Amino acid sequence: MTYSREHYHIANIRRDVLHKATTLLAKTKSAVVLEDLNVAGMLKNHHLALAIADVGLGEFQRQMAYKGTWYGCEQIKAPRFFPSSQVHADCGYRNHDLKLSDRTWTCDGCGQAVLRDSNAAVNLEHFGRTVSSTGTGARVPNACGEGGSGLAATPGETVLAEAGTERMEGLVLKW
Repeated sequence: MTYSREHYHIANIRRDVLHKATTLLAKTKSAVVLEDLNVAGMLKNHHLALAIADVGLGEFQRQMAYKGTWYGCEQIKAPRFFPSSQVHADCGYRNHDLKLSDRTWTCDGCGQAVLRDSNAAVNLEHFGRTVSSTGTGARVPNACGEGGSGLAATPGETVLAEAGTERMEGLVLKW
């Protein structure tokens, strides 16, 4: 296989994974919370650019926008500077010194070990429930006509949509 054919093949695989993930979320969830990330700004950082481009965050958001409309999945955008990773979901302590490279941290408020991505997912779920268009944070019927999938398919299941999640199968986190 030639060099350009390999890249074409890899690009098709990435495109396919994005389409499958966004379709699955839009069809099975009545709401998805996405962070309003400055993707263009992150691409200017030479340490992040390759990883951000490979993940396709901008394309993910674009596909969620139109597929959400097709399938009736509400999209909730957390503000750009929402501290989803910095605030401990259990006690509310905010770690202002958290760096992007810190994947885990210890909460000074309660002493608990905190996994950055899991904590952010829980905070984003809470944010989505408070600003949901239903006004109550109640579960609403999903696009497939099934009753009440809400932001999570079952209690204790959170949809991950934070930048920095490492695997696509990590889209759903059970806690």
